[in-house]
Amino acid sequence: MAQRRLAEFEGFRLYRTYLKERNYTLQNVRDHLNRDQYIPLDTLTSAVDYPRTTDEATAFYTESERLINSLYYQHGGIGPLMKFLKLQSEGARFDSAWRDVYGTKSSDPQVFENKFIAYLTKAEE
Repeated sequence: MAQRRLAEFEGFRLYRTYLKERNYTLQNVRDHLNRDQYIPLDTLTSAVDYPRTTDEATAFYTESERLINSLYYQHGGIGPLMKFLKLQSEGARFDSAWRDVYGTKSSDPQVFENKFIAYLTKAEE
């Protein structure tokens, strides 16, 4: 699933760029979730099956894209992100992979998760 999250992020990023260059916008794209839709990062990053309902799928894909977006743009770019996703794809849990990759530059995984929740649900404010 880690590779799928990266592929979704990259495809979405390139598609947005393509549309922006042509003065188009994406319709029905969610950048935020309601707090009650939030999936804990350890659960999200260890998922092995696809969500079963439309609401679960929307939350899963929105949160996955925003997580990769946050790690890419706010936590060091593609190098650390690829290392993090590789560790995840090899079975490392979120907090372990986080400490290995981002632990020297950022706070602990729970502090990141709390900030991520605020980032992901900011539309509620």
